[in-house]
Amino acid sequence: MEKTIEEVLNALETNQIEKIDYDVLNTKDLDPEEHWSRYFKEKKQNSNILIFKPDNSNDVSTILKLANKLNIQVSVLGGHSNVVGSFEGGPNVYLSTENLNSIQPVERLTNQITVGAGVYGGDLLKTMEQWGFELGQYPQSLFISTVGGWINTRATGSSSTYYGGIEHAVIGLEAVLATGEVITATPSARTPGGLDLIKLLIGSEGSFAVITSVTLEVHRKLPTSFTSVAFDNYENAIEAQRQLVQGGFPIGLLRAYNIAETNHITESISKGVPKDDFALLTFSVIAPEESLSALTIEARKKVTNIGGTILSDDVSDTWFINRYQCETMMRDRNVIDGKMFDTVEVTLPWNQASDCALALEDAFNDRVEQFYTHFSHAYQTGACMYALFFIEESSDSEAMSIWRHCQDKMATIVKAHKGTLAHHHGVGSERSSHYMETDVGFIHKQIKEKLDPNNVLFCRMLLG
Repeated sequence: MEKTIEEVLNALETNQIEKIDYDVLNTKDLDPEEHWSRYFKEKKQNSNILIFKPDNSNDVSTILKLANKLNIQVSVLGGHSNVVGSFEGGPNVYLSTENLNSIQPVERLTNQITVGAGVYGGDLLKTMEQWGFELGQYPQSLFISTVGGWINTRATGSSSTYYGGIEHAVIGLEAVLATGEVITATPSARTPGGLDLIKLLIGSEGSFAVITSVTLEVHRKLPTSFTSVAFDNYENAIEAQRQLVQGGFPIGLLRAYNIAETNHITESISKGVPKDDFALLTFSVIAPEESLSALTIEARKKVTNIGGTILSDDVSDTWFINRYQCETMMRDRNVIDGKMFDTVEVTLPWNQASDCALALEDAFNDRVEQFYTHFSHAYQTGACMYALFFIEESSDSEAMSIWRHCQDKMATIVKAHKGTLAHHHGVGSERSSHYMETDVGFIHKQIKEKLDPNNVLFCRMLLG
């Protein structure tokens, strides 16, 4: 049975655990679910929450050992920017990583840096830029999300085609198991033989352990060129993405937008864009100064051979200017009665990507107010497609009904095109039922029961 905040604080005093900082806040002042769209339509009453603020792994261990002793369940709290309901139905006790915020100097010969799990991406980016290095991880939530959160959700950023996702950047870490033992994966250029502890924790959404510090691979800053291209149709823009990636070009940013989202991005631009509807492709080439120009020229030849028209440099400025403006995005788009906004990310094989994108447009263009999609993370075998739903009905209940229809229909269409739901937002509540129907979900739950026998660490993704 869940204990009250007063009972937990009394237990701290009884067990003489006085040095660990904590706050008791009301959810009207700090709401862990403020970026989850469905939360605004099913909002519960404000309540008090207890937030532990450990300074190091030993503090985390102390908290978790006490939680096991008292049978208290705890949620791990990073930047609380999750959009999939990771805290739904969870306890009123949180373990925050905000004081785990140290940033060590870059080790210049080995291109690595060690940081606390509570470091925000924006703070790390600014520090790296001062030292002439690239982090390589640039999610839209960069300034409101933490390194630990990236690892727990297997996050990725807009230049993932070149740098990879967070799973490619982590080369070492320290964590505390649910039972209180401190464990370490020593930084290494490549994981040695045996099981990979880092891979076990990446994407686990706090189910096994609390990550306290991370060693990341970083990159020396290289010159970059940017190109915007217009295509007569979405299919050719997607095909251009595939050919750039499989053609071996050092591509960083790579985004192909459907016509609806292209119109939104370019609506304020009167010069330098086609008069008729088009699909926009934006990409960057990252290379040493000596080869950047030649590689950019060849990449542009590649896309023009597919039917693309090179546009002026400022066509994609709207996206670049607003790329990190998401602090209140979910609230602003969901707080009004009858209006609802949500996103879904899926992964598709190249041979199904265009067909799936067009099938989704056919299914949703007449059901929602606006339906945008773009492909923004590309690999040799496939790509991530990001869908944005703008729903506008007369009431929240009607909006929720349309939203549920969209979620179910999306899953059906994606599955029919050999795709998978979720790519970089994690599982949380929204994808839990799908996840727990998979073999991975089954095995995940078995490991959870062994490593956290008292179920101290709350994990919504495993509840179905």
